[in-house]
Amino acid sequence: MSEYNDYFTMLFFTANIIYCLAYLVTKMVWLRILTIVAALATFPYFYFQLEPLWSALFWQSCFLLINLINLIVLYYNSLPLDMTENERRLQSLVFRNITPREIRKLLKVGEVYTVDENEKFLGQGQDNSDLYLLSKGSCKVFRDDKEIGYIHPGHFIGEMSFVSNQPVSADVVAEQPIEFVKWKKEDLDRFFIRNASLKQYFYTLLGIDMADKLRT
Repeated sequence: MSEYNDYFTMLFFTANIIYCLAYLVTKMVWLRILTIVAALATFPYFYFQLEPLWSALFWQSCFLLINLINLIVLYYNSLPLDMTENERRLQSLVFRNITPREIRKLLKVGEVYTVDENEKFLGQGQDNSDLYLLSKGSCKVFRDDKEIGYIHPGHFIGEMSFVSNQPVSADVVAEQPIEFVKWKKEDLDRFFIRNASLKQYFYTLLGIDMADKLRT
C-alpha cells in the first residue's frame, strides 16, 4: 500500500509541474490541454486516500469541465468559415488581426447599407450617435460647402460625433455608389460588455483612424 501511496504522491507532484508549465505557455489551446491533463493526474491522489477527498475531487472536476468546454470552443472557432464578400473585404481592409468568426460577430451587431452617387448621408450640424465603416466606394467631405477631403474604403465615418456626442462637423457625400456598415452606439455598448477583448481592439482601430485623419 505504501508503494501505491508513493506512486500517487509522485503523480500529484507531476500534476502540479504540469500546472506550472500550463501557466508558462502563451497559446491558449496548450494552456487548456495542459490544465486538463494536470487535473486528471490529481484524481488518483485525492481518491486513494484513507478517505477520498470528495471536496477536492469535486473542484478539480469543475476546473476540468470548464477547461474542456473552453477547449471545444477554441476548436470550433478554429474551423474554416465561409466568409461573405463583405466580410473578406473588411478583413483585408481593417480587421486583419481577429478571427473570421470574431469579424462576423462584430458585423452582425451592425447593418449594411448602400447609398447612391452624390447622396449626402451625414450633414454638418446633424446630431449623430452612430458609427459607419466604409467598405466599398469613396466619399467626399465638405465643411461650410468647401471640399476638405476624401474617405476611402476601410475608414470610419462619423467617428468624432460618435465618440464626443457632439454634432457632425462636416457633410459626407457619396462620390460614387457606396456600401458601409452602420453601428448604433447602444448596440455596440451591449456587444462589448460580453466581448471586452474585441472592444479594446475595435477602439484601438478607431483611434488610429482618427489620428490618421487629423494628420491629413
